Amino acid sequence: MTPYYSLTSRENTNLITQLENLHIRTDVHIFFVAVRSQPTQYNHPYVFYTDDRVPRYLEQFSGGKTVDDLATGLEGFCISGVQSK
Repeated sequence: MTPYYSLTSRENTNLITQLENLHIRTDVHIFFVAVRSQPTQYNHPYVFYTDDRVPRYLEQFSGGKTVDDLATGLEGFCISGVQSK
């Protein structure tokens, strides 16, 4: 199974390598999302997962939204400054 990356960046290479190694060594499944918190930041939502079942589960759980849709929504929520309780 090939891990999925929606976007790549040099800064995330070491972290993703460590997550891939963890997955290989322990067979844990990983879902990782990184989004910006300020509109002045230039990075895009970053999604990584180690098993194709992860996005299938999330699509079922979220009513058909893809992991990229969820990451984009999370980024909008984080940038908007809305405070959750």
